[in-house]
Amino acid sequence: MRIMSTDDLPIELIESFRSELPEEFSVELTEGRIALCSVEPPSWISLIANAEWWQQSLLAYSALYLAEIVKEAGKETWKSRAKAISILVTGKNNIKKMALAIWRFKSKLPRRTQIYASLPEPNQFLGSRLLISGKDTGLIELEIALFVHHLPHVSALIERHKAENTRPVSGYFLKILGNGDLQVEWCDAGSLENYSSIMSLNESVARRSE
Repeated sequence: MRIMSTDDLPIELIESFRSELPEEFSVELTEGRIALCSVEPPSWISLIANAEWWQQSLLAYSALYLAEIVKEAGKETWKSRAKAISILVTGKNNIKKMALAIWRFKSKLPRRTQIYASLPEPNQFLGSRLLISGKDTGLIELEIALFVHHLPHVSALIERHKAENTRPVSGYFLKILGNGDLQVEWCDAGSLENYSSIMSLNESVARRSE
């Protein structure tokens, strides 16, 4: 995993955040940081790793959360049950550790600074990214778990676009919906038209359990 950020964030703060992430993540800081010039330039930090890394590091833990999410999927949203699910997934695991580190880090950042979980597709500068928006550790845990769960289908979409030579202008924008589905949005580089795809939580759970 690599960390990339805009240059408004103190490097000491980022180093402290890196030290709180699980040691086995072997997190590196990218060389150089992004300088953006505007009246109010964006402020962000991105946790970048390929799909294989996310899957190998966190899929087993993600499955624990998914088992709880699908139990009451038709009655309540995953967001409304985040705290309860976090408690039910007992014991320390790397999703919990990662979520706690992100939550602590967010409390030290300016409000406008955004944190993303990202794939380096089409490259690390224009990645495929999910905004980590949770305001407590339970929500962040579930955001990470759902992100990891949906990655095989995101990767399949990206590979199909590569094969068809229909790559996006500026990466893929990921959003977890209230029912746990994943929405993927992008702008096609050839037509400059906007597209979106919904990846169903229920269908992906069913396929994985077969």
